[in-house]
Amino acid sequence: MEVLRKYIDVDTWFLDFSETYRAWMDEDDTEIYNINAPINTSMMAAIAQANTELAAEGLMLFYWFNKDVTELDEEWEWKTDPIDNNPLTDLGPEYYDKSRLVCEKHFLVFPHNDA
Repeated sequence: MEVLRKYIDVDTWFLDFSETYRAWMDEDDTEIYNINAPINTSMMAAIAQANTELAAEGLMLFYWFNKDVTELDEEWEWKTDPIDNNPLTDLGPEYYDKSRLVCEKHFLVFPHNDA
């Protein structure tokens, strides 16, 4: 976590994320589900920078992301990275369904449909 703190004020980001989440809950503001929204891109950029340092230790941080699936077809599932539309890597059933699909290029984690 200390490496990440070099690239983003985690406490301020958390407060901003909480505010964005509350806006979704209270006002149905969907910014939290926009991968390109500043709340998401700021953390993704910080994680990418932190990972350049953590790579020497064989570690990587990832950002968990999802959509508001209540408005999607129940058969909908993550298959591609929402940034560049490349296929996601399925880590397999030995991983938790909520953290099973990854995009290593953008350090993103997505839930598997079974989640």
